[in-house]
Amino acid sequence: SGRFREYLRNGEWRYYTGIVLVATVVIAAMIMPLHGGDLETAWRKSLFQVLAISTTTGFGTDDFEAWPALCQVIVITLMFVGGSAGSTAGGMKVVRVVILMKATVIEIGHAAKPHAVKVVKLGRAAIRDDVIKQVVAYAVAFLGTVLVCTLWLTGTGVDLVTSFTAALTCVANVGPGLGSVGPTENFAHFTASAKVVLASAMVLGRLEFLTVLALLLPSGWRR
Repeated sequence: SGRFREYLRNGEWRYYTGIVLVATVVIAAMIMPLHGGDLETAWRKSLFQVLAISTTTGFGTDDFEAWPALCQVIVITLMFVGGSAGSTAGGMKVVRVVILMKATVIEIGHAAKPHAVKVVKLGRAAIRDDVIKQVVAYAVAFLGTVLVCTLWLTGTGVDLVTSFTAALTCVANVGPGLGSVGPTENFAHFTASAKVVLASAMVLGRLEFLTVLALLLPSGWRR
């Protein structure tokens, strides 16, 4: 509608933009030696890869497995965080991560001052307790699914780095991971059971867990 100032007033947009900029700057500075000290090339490859991972588009213009370890950790973190709520991106979504962090800070404050009354806010809006509970439940389901998939893959003989990042990238619906599922690799070498587990994880992540898991509860089958 042309009201561009609404972006600046939106807390999630500000956090998302900050995450993208910080990740891009750090990665560009660290991979510049890999590109002969060319700042423009390092910045372009860093920005594209950060956006591709954070929006869970899954494209790649550089082999981030060849990047320094810190850059790879940043890539994994971006997979966890994902994009914005309401978008087609995967991951946990920025708004959920922000709510979890703010709720954690408040709980730490309550440990020091038990009688203090503080409310989780996103921008000017206060977040209801039931919304926070839903966010916590989502985070537990997300992390639990990643853990179960990682355990299954390691049980089939896959190394830990590949297992963990394959599980994470499928749950977050990103695409590439690290190890033998890196940006220049694929998932073809996995066993049939591993592919079924990862495909199920992709469905759970795409449909955001709670609704799908509710269908598996026997109480939901009764009239």
